[in-house]
Amino acid sequence: MVKIVFYKSSSRYYDQACLISETFNNYSNINDQNIIQIDIDEINEKRKEFKSVCDIIKNWHKTEYFINKKKVNKYEIEKLLDVIDCARYNNNEDDEYCYSDCGWDASLLIQYRFAIMVIGIIIIIQKVMHGMNMGISKIILG
Repeated sequence: MVKIVFYKSSSRYYDQACLISETFNNYSNINDQNIIQIDIDEINEKRKEFKSVCDIIKNWHKTEYFINKKKVNKYEIEKLLDVIDCARYNNNEDDEYCYSDCGWDASLLIQYRFAIMVIGIIIIIQKVMHGMNMGISKIILG
């Protein structure tokens, strides 16, 4: 998960950054604090918009970046975008070709997507099991 926090700015591009940010599924603006929380799949889907926002805000001094809750700098976000682009546009079997110092590589992106899918399946199973337990309770108590 990538999180970017940027603040109200006197930049003439502030409104544009906010408008683009509104296209993301998990964007909020609270007390002049703009927060984008976005996963790898959404970055892939909205790569142009994500890069546009990053380009606009990259030199604003209060902007904060996080990858998996770890604070990083703007260069780590750029490296992540490079790895995503590499994985997206190259069908290269060599994982080292799509590697960045921030720990992301093509195979890791595939593992990440798989882990998200497994977590989703577990949540669905838990909901089904909870529903079944509720139904059994009604039968027993009923």
